Amino acid sequence: MRCSVRLFLLLFSLGIAATDSHPRAGPTQLSRGCLHLQWQEVLRLAEKHTEGARKCLERFLAKKPVGDEAALAAVLLEEWEMDPQKDINLRDPRPLGPDSGCYSNPEVKAAIEMARPYMIVFEVWVNEAGQATQARVLRRIPPKPVELFEQCEIAFALSGKYRPARKNMHFVSGKYLFASRWDYW
Repeated sequence: MRCSVRLFLLLFSLGIAATDSHPRAGPTQLSRGCLHLQWQEVLRLAEKHTEGARKCLERFLAKKPVGDEAALAAVLLEEWEMDPQKDINLRDPRPLGPDSGCYSNPEVKAAIEMARPYMIVFEVWVNEAGQATQARVLRRIPPKPVELFEQCEIAFALSGKYRPARKNMHFVSGKYLFASRWDYW
């Protein structure tokens, strides 16, 4: 009995055992090491925000991976020294991919030229995992819709990946606003 109490106390002091029914958050477990990170592992390393976590992301990027995980890791390393409580840019989600390319579609271009909008503001809700859950047109100036363009932008926004919003050192759901603006001379 005495041995089990000592063992429990040792495990508890190391953070391996807990007195309640919920497991205690332990070190970040990587499924395949730093060279093959998955999306959630990249996010957890950034939340951990230790020197070891930063080096792990750097090792991951050193092998020149492609894909969403690589884009996320690059953005997180770029923002590593920023303070989420002070830097307003970290409070909102950040898109990881290029622009939509909706302007290059000739039908969309014709619809824009016909409607001659000044500005269209879009709102995209992004969950804590970096996935867009909903998107909509927030405002049009003038209020006349440009449906082909709006549908193209919304479809692209919903299919994209984002660096989630941050609150303190944790990723949270948030909204991302972007606007398309035209000047006619």
